[in-house]
Amino acid sequence: MLTPDEIKRECEPHFPWIGDNSHSDFSNVNFLFRVDGKPIGITYDDYARLIATTFGINKPIERHIELINQGYLVPCSEVDSLKALRYNEMRKILKDHGLNAGGKKTELVQRILDNINIFTLSLRTVYKLSDIGKEYVKKNKYLIDVVPYLDDKIFTLDEFIQCKTSTPSWAKMDDLLWSIYNAKTMYYSVFYNHFMLRMTTLRQSDVLRRGGDFDRELDYLVLVLMLDLNNTKPNCKYEDLFIAPRIANRIHDLKKHYWDGIAEVPYQTLDYYRLTGARNFKNDTGEHYIPPDTFPFSIMELIVKEVFDKGEIDLQNYKQYANDIFYS
Repeated sequence: MLTPDEIKRECEPHFPWIGDNSHSDFSNVNFLFRVDGKPIGITYDDYARLIATTFGINKPIERHIELINQGYLVPCSEVDSLKALRYNEMRKILKDHGLNAGGKKTELVQRILDNINIFTLSLRTVYKLSDIGKEYVKKNKYLIDVVPYLDDKIFTLDEFIQCKTSTPSWAKMDDLLWSIYNAKTMYYSVFYNHFMLRMTTLRQSDVLRRGGDFDRELDYLVLVLMLDLNNTKPNCKYEDLFIAPRIANRIHDLKKHYWDGIAEVPYQTLDYYRLTGARNFKNDTGEHYIPPDTFPFSIMELIVKEVFDKGEIDLQNYKQYANDIFYS
């Protein structure tokens, strides 16, 4: 039978609110960003679970109070506290006072203000960023902006911070991401990781799209498509191959950027990745091998062209051309 401490250790990776609070800038700035304009929670579950699982704040009520006492958050007005109520909470106030509880939230707020002395409602105080808090969030905003990109597991927070500290201050988020993604592409090609190469290439295409460089975005998307179609395991099933709809649709959207020969550079890049990482591939007898192509280049060109034209493809139509390492 597990002791209480053993149960706690077993639960820590899976459930929030177990353990101590992180005091890093990453934790604090993301917590402040998410509690700005909100009251102190009554229970821990009034806070989003990523507060604990992503930012390491397992006692959010205590951290909330600490940041208020440290001057990062200050009380809002009663009107702001009213506006912070949930829609159903506003409807209850109106019903309790015999007033119409229908309409949009902005209409409910105005109806309460027009008919009820809000100082009699004992509203929970809402706290907003102070000038100190705003300056702190502004200074560390990059630690907020990076959060969505950490979910991909392509790079760690420490790697991102290291890149940030070694990059000119004028560099934007996409500049930092591009630098990291390039470095990771080299790493994942040498220590061949097919999935992470594919994910990193996809994220590079996203950066290029945001920058308006659609020609280069297309090059990277075609490479993603080829990575999807070239498994690195011998005797894998042909039916396991697929082209993600998002990739096919985006390539189709960029149809006007198509040019004859567009598949050549991505195909050569794929060959480079396989050759570079060949020492990492072993067959069933433990011998190293270079993963073969799923399709010859001429067929791959036809597949790419069909995706451009239709935005989708039935790979069963190409099964007869596939390398015989695949079986039904």
